[in-house]
Amino acid sequence: MENKIDISVIVPVFNIEKYIGQCLDSILSQTGVNFEVICIDDASKDSSFDILKKYQIKDKRVKIIKSKENRGLASTRNAGFRIAQGEYLYSIDGDDMLVDGALQKMYEYAKKNDLDLLGFSAISFFENDTLRDGKREDEYVRKNSCFDSSKGIDLFVTLYENGECVIANLCLYCIRNKFYRDNDLYDVEGVRYADDSMFLKYMKAQRAMCVPDVLYRRRYREGSVVTSPMKRVYLESLIVVFVREFCYWQQMNLSQHQNEVLSKYFLGRLQEIDSMSYLFRNDRTEMGYLNKHFASNFFYEKILKSKLLYENRITEAEKNSILSASNLIIYGAGYYAEKVTDILEVYNKQDYTVVISGEPNGEYLKGHIVYNVNNAHKKGMLKDALVIVAISHKYKTEIEDILRESNISETIWFDK
Repeated sequence: MENKIDISVIVPVFNIEKYIGQCLDSILSQTGVNFEVICIDDASKDSSFDILKKYQIKDKRVKIIKSKENRGLASTRNAGFRIAQGEYLYSIDGDDMLVDGALQKMYEYAKKNDLDLLGFSAISFFENDTLRDGKREDEYVRKNSCFDSSKGIDLFVTLYENGECVIANLCLYCIRNKFYRDNDLYDVEGVRYADDSMFLKYMKAQRAMCVPDVLYRRRYREGSVVTSPMKRVYLESLIVVFVREFCYWQQMNLSQHQNEVLSKYFLGRLQEIDSMSYLFRNDRTEMGYLNKHFASNFFYEKILKSKLLYENRITEAEKNSILSASNLIIYGAGYYAEKVTDILEVYNKQDYTVVISGEPNGEYLKGHIVYNVNNAHKKGMLKDALVIVAISHKYKTEIEDILRESNISETIWFDK
């Protein structure tokens, strides 16, 4: 009789010949639990599959599935999860690594507390300093963890209110196999982005827990989905995942407080979709993937494009100041500035001036000519003005220095 498999480790693989060996070494060196390693090669064009075969020959715990065509991370994971025999499931990206003793800790926490869902921490590391771009090594370290098991919805609310990450990453969770199958938690086939959203898993878990233990090492590298330019199929995928989650929320019987927290969660997701759609505002090609999901396409085209999507960033007092301002300035001409103008249209406040730090080169925003802020200052256009700053907060110090020289009356920061 074969030994019971405690954990099935799912490893999606696509063109990572440089990293997959390190990943598998970190898994196969684990002790204290019985595990299988299911590697799914998503039609790699490099030597990744050949490397997998060498590991399979050396270690019988390694199993390989090879896709005939590239299907994306969601479908690849699904293929591994469907054949997994372990009591618990764990998915690791093939360019990342586990720390020593990680699988044993996962299993011990899960078994001792009879968990459907276990969350833990990770440390990030970077191939070069350029990839940091403001990110921190401890960005996935849980600082407000919950050692007591609870219903998934209760844990979600607690973590969300404590500022913890609850949306992603699937690699930071160990999940009971039976729970996963019984609740049909497989990803939507073909999704290429937001494929590791944890919302449904939290909502359906009867016993869940998050611990601060660092069990995972996440690599930032050139060419990964995280560091590569956005593609419009990512936007389409995000919409499909959003609608799936939103529909499940409608079915739930929650308390007023729980619904208020989920409202904030879904508003954040909507803003993420809207922000991403701005990147592709001039792309007129057909949305092939989204068209396969009629309800999601209808939601995006007919419902999402709300003028007041970001109104929550303006307080009632700020709104009153804006409405009464005789000299209103919008600082910025990009995405956030466009959202400000949407709100002003609803407020029927269309008498404003637009300024930017650089040279506008004849640029217009909603029919308003864009001025260089220094030129506008010299012309006295900023005197006694209420300025709505619609630029990323990371430029706050620079913008404050510029505005300090102008005799403005009030500043409202839109990117809060």
